[in-house]
Amino acid sequence: MLRATTLALSRHRWNELGFTPSSAHGHLRQFEAKVESFAPAHGPDLATGFPGPDERAIVSCSRHRILSVLPLWDGCFLRHR
Repeated sequence: MLRATTLALSRHRWNELGFTPSSAHGHLRQFEAKVESFAPAHGPDLATGFPGPDERAIVSCSRHRILSVLPLWDGCFLRHR
């Protein structure tokens, strides 16, 4: 989560958006602070609970390099807005 947020804060691939999100940096900093302060009360060990590189998502858009989530199995959200 923090690596993705750091990339977003560096404006990685923002040129593909087609617009400049004016308040994104502030929202990303708030999100970053929430993720850094998160302490799960219980549940699986988060260090081993996420899939590794060999277990990447089956569904992704090769054109946009975006992973799809369950409700969007029918296609990339950028193609089907």
